[in-house]
Amino acid sequence: MDYSWQVVMENMPPPPQRAVTFVSEGDRPESRMEVPDASYIPFSIEPEFGTIGGGKKQSFVIKMAPLDVSEYEGRLICT
Repeated sequence: MDYSWQVVMENMPPPPQRAVTFVSEGDRPESRMEVPDASYIPFSIEPEFGTIGGGKKQSFVIKMAPLDVSEYEGRLICT
């Protein structure tokens, strides 16, 4: 049986904005805003796709690696 996993996020919080301040060559410090990729999904599953033979088992590893402290909820959909 072929399988393919998809992670669907529920109530994804807005991406955090981070301010990075650094001192320039002049007398005034400069700052800029860095915004993480809005399409980032904090959950992953491995292997993401493959084939499971009849009567066989397959183990999966689910990882969570958020970029910020928050509550996250997602669904795994197998097709």
